[in-house]
Amino acid sequence: MGYTLEDAIERSSKENAMIVKYESGLRKDYIEWNPLTEHMFKPLADPRYYKNKTVVMKSGEEVMGKELPPDMLTAGINPFIQIIFKIVKRGGITSHEDIIRSLINDERVLQASDKDTIPIIEGILEYMNKAEDVGGGGYHLLLHDGKLKVGFELPKSYHLVEYKKGYDPFEYHIMRFVEGRGMASRDEIYEYIVEYLAWMKSVSKIDIYIDKLVERGNLRKVQRNFFKFIKPLESFK
Repeated sequence: MGYTLEDAIERSSKENAMIVKYESGLRKDYIEWNPLTEHMFKPLADPRYYKNKTVVMKSGEEVMGKELPPDMLTAGINPFIQIIFKIVKRGGITSHEDIIRSLINDERVLQASDKDTIPIIEGILEYMNKAEDVGGGGYHLLLHDGKLKVGFELPKSYHLVEYKKGYDPFEYHIMRFVEGRGMASRDEIYEYIVEYLAWMKSVSKIDIYIDKLVERGNLRKVQRNFFKFIKPLESFK
């Protein structure tokens, strides 16, 4: 952090920075920055300090909103909606087929071998292309000659979390949560995904993810509703 907000944005320097340590979304510690602590903790810049982007137009300068860093996701919105929005925004007018290929081959957050993958993607695209008052996502995607382009921007939260290509984001963050604690209860996992990340409303879907992770041997069920970290996830190929 800088001595003032202007300092932090315009004249940021590691020498006047402080590392703030979070565990499962809770602030745990303040750590002095030095080359050793930077190597140990690999801190990220506070996203509040990202500068607005200025674009020069014929009518003058126009300040654009803050761009979400490419390796981050925001709380409050289903991560697959965010990833699809990134794909379409990056590619311009994009076909359904190109979105599916990108999710499977480039982002690698879904698997072609899973029979549910295509229906899931098509369902999300349909949701994003509807108005909120008819049960959709608020016209975040718009149809254009049978293809899709970005519509209204996704709302952004100050609370950002890591986006890792090659992993289902729900599985990735459930595993990070349990690994950070060594062992976590089912209710703690519910609270993390539903309340802290606000990515999902139905706990029954979280149960499906937990069951998959236990079946693969990443988690082990201990006692009635506690789960222990056993081994890390393997990325989708």
